[in-house]
Amino acid sequence: MRDATRVENPLVYRTVLRIQPDQRDEMFAIARACFTSWLESKELATTLSSGVHHLTGTYTLTVTDSYDSDGHQAALRLRLRENKEEKREGTWQTTLTSAVDREAGPAYVGVDLEHYPSPGAGQTTPCPPRLVRELLDQFDVLDGSTRLSAVPHATHSDTLGLLLAALTDPARELPLVVAAVPSHTDTAWERLLTKLAQNLAGIASVYRLERDAAAAFAASTGDGHNVFAGQIRTYLPGSSSASARTAAGTAS
Repeated sequence: MRDATRVENPLVYRTVLRIQPDQRDEMFAIARACFTSWLESKELATTLSSGVHHLTGTYTLTVTDSYDSDGHQAALRLRLRENKEEKREGTWQTTLTSAVDREAGPAYVGVDLEHYPSPGAGQTTPCPPRLVRELLDQFDVLDGSTRLSAVPHATHSDTLGLLLAALTDPARELPLVVAAVPSHTDTAWERLLTKLAQNLAGIASVYRLERDAAAAFAASTGDGHNVFAGQIRTYLPGSSSASARTAAGTAS
């Protein structure tokens, strides 16, 4: 008889960032620099030579480089493992993987976050590592026509066309979130939006719909896709103003 206990998937976050051709040659150097900055923010040693490095009793860093036969780098993996069993938080593992196909052209940087809970403890849903924000600051990562960012894209009446184009872009692959500014100042809503954008870094784009653009947005999208003041709404890929079935509303 099979064990009915469900085994939790340790993967709690993943993003794969497609690198633009003009940054491909610098991709590995930029990825290393972002990882270094992230380690420094944790006050950890930043030696990224190949091998396994026991930085402290808590942190272990593993660095793996791969090269083509002609000496050009083809892949890089940087993995930081954090043992927090003494706090009953289990073990966290963050892995940056970067690879390029020099013949076909595609180049990627991916980040995985895994959590191995302490015995008897439950799984958790954490925020993306700050490393992802470092990468998005340095790389021009596009989802269709939208540059991915860890901060909301401010949308005024004169830039509304950019949001509308992104909303219906057939090349968009990730969710797009529109947050309409409340009709009055609301600091709690502002904090929520900031946190939301950080939590969705690398896996969605977030647009902040300013008050001066709200009416024009409603007129352009119609009732099926409108978002009201203070509301936050998610639009899945494939959205169009003619179909409301691709949008899901979430009131804040």
